[in-house]
Amino acid sequence: MQSPSNAQREQLMTVPMSVSVSDLEANPHDLHARCREEHPVVHVPELDAFLVTRWDDVRAVCSKSAAFSSAQPNSSLTRLVGPNMLHSEGVDHRLARAAVLPAFRQPPASLDDAWAQVSEALPTNGVVDLLACGVEPLVSLALVHLLGLERLVEAATMTRWGRALDAAAADFGRDDAVALELAAVREEIGEVVSAFLLSAGDARPTSVLGCLLANGVREVAPLSQAMQFMVLGGHSGPREGLATVLALAVVAEDDVRERLSSDRLARRSFTEESLRWESPVGAVTRVARHDIVFKGVPLRSGTTVLGSLSSANRDPVKFQVPHEVRPWRDEGPHLSFGAGAHGCMGAALTRWLAQPLLAGLNELGNVDLVAVPVWRGWWFRGPESLTIRVGSARSHT
Repeated sequence: MQSPSNAQREQLMTVPMSVSVSDLEANPHDLHARCREEHPVVHVPELDAFLVTRWDDVRAVCSKSAAFSSAQPNSSLTRLVGPNMLHSEGVDHRLARAAVLPAFRQPPASLDDAWAQVSEALPTNGVVDLLACGVEPLVSLALVHLLGLERLVEAATMTRWGRALDAAAADFGRDDAVALELAAVREEIGEVVSAFLLSAGDARPTSVLGCLLANGVREVAPLSQAMQFMVLGGHSGPREGLATVLALAVVAEDDVRERLSSDRLARRSFTEESLRWESPVGAVTRVARHDIVFKGVPLRSGTTVLGSLSSANRDPVKFQVPHEVRPWRDEGPHLSFGAGAHGCMGAALTRWLAQPLLAGLNELGNVDLVAVPVWRGWWFRGPESLTIRVGSARSHT
């Protein structure tokens, strides 16, 4: 069978292929590869959106502000957590981002021993899921410190909040139980914010809430909305990203593990390659500013466009043999957390926490996988579990 000519391809693109969310979740990489080759812009009816899959095109969606807008006052994210920096632009976006940026310039000093604190609670021998008992508590503990809530919130509470917001973001108001849990979490967050404001004078200036106070945000409602946004973004993306980093480190060769334990630059390279290989965030959302034809597909003004970060990261035009994990790959940055002014701030938290996580992995002693990790999801993607058998006592030197 002959391959279609370029002209035939362009004609085919005017009637884009349709894909479902379940298709994307079941096997995103094979589907992305087919789309990049045959239909670089595809329709996702359930989301009433068009998915863009090639590296250059995804970068254009992320950063070509003349064609694609980040302002989405009616998006599901905005409906869930209120006005936010991801789905706004212009002055609103710049002010919102600038208000919290100081908190992301360097990790809080309290994060230095975060992994040590979490790993101390792991068993010295036996079977354990490193994701449920290691990664998620680590992310929640770090998020408590990043927000500046050390005196008010336990890591376990932060985990519960993150899970509730995750569920609500993926549910779109269909499940009453999810809505009830979200309402309860919102009430708790409001109570914590009220307690925080009573002792605002003691707030750490470099925490997220401390930064917001310094910018004049001193009312319960806007602070609660900001917290919900930060918990949603700070829980899901870093959790999935760090889960992938850890899973790939556990299955890595001994020489790679040894290098990770002692070489900070190697840990950085390994982290970036892990995040490229399996993007924790599936896509960024934009809206067409006006009627355009993008890669042969007509898009009306107001159409939602999804730039597939995970597909871009495996585009062979950008990365050689992209399905392989090459720990010391040096082919430029990936797009796992977006790009430009709307890049996800969760990237900083993920990179901060990857360092102690990888450096301390060998302290677990002899580790054997109980089951091969299986990745799931699309919008947020990571391994389902990382069940290991810890064989010998950890080193405490």
